[in-house]
Amino acid sequence: MRLLYTFLFIPFFFLNASAQQPQTLRIDPAFASGVPVSQVFEVNYIPLETTKESLFGTINKLEINDQYFIIFDRSTNAILLFDKKGKFHTKIPGKGADIFSFDYEKEAQRIRIFSTTNKQLSNQIRTKAEADSAGAIALMNRFIKVAYYDLDGKVLKVSAPGNLLTPATLTSVYLPKGISFSNFAIAGEDGPDSQAFELNLYKDGQIYQSYFSYNRKQDVARYGRYLNNPAGFSRSQNDTGFYFTRPLDYSIFELTPHTIHEKYRLIFLMKNSVPETFLTNKISQNDRIIFLRDNPSIITGLSNIHERKDRLFFKINNNERRSSGSTSLLFNLKTGQLISINNLTSDSSTSFLPMFDYPFSYESFKTVDKDYFYTYISSLRMFQAKEGNSDKNVSYPPMLEKYFQKGDKKDNPVIVQLKPKVNP
Repeated sequence: MRLLYTFLFIPFFFLNASAQQPQTLRIDPAFASGVPVSQVFEVNYIPLETTKESLFGTINKLEINDQYFIIFDRSTNAILLFDKKGKFHTKIPGKGADIFSFDYEKEAQRIRIFSTTNKQLSNQIRTKAEADSAGAIALMNRFIKVAYYDLDGKVLKVSAPGNLLTPATLTSVYLPKGISFSNFAIAGEDGPDSQAFELNLYKDGQIYQSYFSYNRKQDVARYGRYLNNPAGFSRSQNDTGFYFTRPLDYSIFELTPHTIHEKYRLIFLMKNSVPETFLTNKISQNDRIIFLRDNPSIITGLSNIHERKDRLFFKINNNERRSSGSTSLLFNLKTGQLISINNLTSDSSTSFLPMFDYPFSYESFKTVDKDYFYTYISSLRMFQAKEGNSDKNVSYPPMLEKYFQKGDKKDNPVIVQLKPKVNP
């Protein structure tokens, strides 16, 4: 990997003076190499059973447990469960209300669903929260209901949200024992001149720890509504640990219910970095929007952080929406090799089938567990790929052979299970 010298130093926060210093990584996405997928992952394809009842469009959110894939499909307004071999188990339809979001509560082994009668609720809440958080909460309590289901799709309880909901619910993750993390932060030039915290930790709905103080009126540069930046939480390999990233910041924090520390600090070339003056200059928010629009290669944040032994997976976010460049990356912490996940090439280990569908360049992996990363591919693309293999002597695994023989392009998506290799 070529040595790089021109990098921008990004200021950071000392959260704990006694904590060990973060590891600094110098990254140039332009030097990310594309390699055969067999060098990085072991790949397994799991077709999802297609019946009249189980047919759905896409996977907007995926949760998993030891038994099931739990899928939210916005187009059919339903939660669907399939077992780990792809057999359909049950379906939870929206029943007259739009499903807003869902969570799988591992400790209770139940599914919690937030639904709403107002499709535009999310945008309304965010807009109202800038100046009137109480009004935002009132909106949520008026239009959202909470329902709990068991893993067979049987309703356990339906209720108004009560004190469950705050604007932070929009960006929260839930852990066992009543703990949740939220990174809701928003500022506006017309907002209140008051302090708030970007990251809050809750126990049974009550805040017990907060990090990253900001002013809701003055810190509009970082927290204004214009980046659409997916910085936030990425689950680690255990039930209570997360990686946390911030907008317009290139640090990766490791977060637990009781601690936070900066583990990695990524440094990019100046042309890819937010200028130091971006957060301090007294310019209008519209000027900042124009600047990022005119400089789409600038990285506005990091997301989808995952670590496996000496390998760090992460996604860079910028405004190059139609870029064919590398956004999901793998950095070998021992060798310094940088691999483009977007540009992994299929080979005989995948029967020359793709590993990712079109949305991957935007969202990276759908979910992870201690052993695997998960994404999905539409049946349309799977059958197109099979047709493209007509000139090859390809042998498909039994499950895929059956899928290709009996299925068609309109079938349910195929789950792709990716096991990171020890020495990529």
